[in-house]
Amino acid sequence: MLSTTIRNYRRNLMRIKFEISISGEDFDPAKFMEEYTGALTLIDCVKKSDTNPHTKDCYDYGSVTLGYKDNYLAQYYDEVYEKVFINFFIDNEQLLLKFDYEEIDLFVNVYYKDQCNFEIFDKNSLKILSRWDVSLPISVYHEDKDGNLL
Repeated sequence: MLSTTIRNYRRNLMRIKFEISISGEDFDPAKFMEEYTGALTLIDCVKKSDTNPHTKDCYDYGSVTLGYKDNYLAQYYDEVYEKVFINFFIDNEQLLLKFDYEEIDLFVNVYYKDQCNFEIFDKNSLKILSRWDVSLPISVYHEDKDGNLL
C-alpha cells in the first residue's frame, strides 16, 4: 500500500491551471459573453455597475475570467490543455478587437509536491500571445502528498 501511494505521489508531482482575464474601463462583459462561443467557460464576471463587496463602491471596470471545464487542473505537461488557451486568441481575434478591453492576463497557477520546474507555451505559442500584449502572472503553490496547500 505504501509503495503504491509513493508511486502515485511521484507520478502527480505538478498540476497547472490557466485562466484568462479580460478587463477594461469600457469593457462590457455581458456583451462579450453573448458573442463568445469558444471552449473556455465563464469563471467570473464583473460589470461596471456591480458593487465591490469590500469597498461598497461600484467597480470602475468590467471584466470576465475564463477557464477550462470548471477550473480544471491539468497534469503537467498537457499540450492539449495549453493549446485550448492559445486557440482562444487565434479563434477570437475579431471578437477581442471589437470590444474595448484594456488588459488581458493569462494567469498561470502551478501546484507542486516536490520540485517545481516547468516551461509553459512553446515559442510559436508565445508569438501568438505577444501579439495581444498579454501578461503572464504566475503563482506557485506547494502541496503535501494529499494535495493540501503547505
